[in-house]
Amino acid sequence: MDKNLITANSAAGLDWAKAILEYLDVYPVETINTWYQYYSTGNPEFFFKLMAN
Repeated sequence: MDKNLITANSAAGLDWAKAILEYLDVYPVETINTWYQYYSTGNPEFFFKLMAN
């Protein structure tokens, strides 16, 4: 990110979305990290943790 500009290449859509959510402070950092872990690993443990938030 540079001066409010967030970019990513075509293979980094998940990282790009995470950076935007963090920058906009949409959710607490823990929730964003859990969301990221779920979608980057597919581990159902993170899904259930995300739903508990």
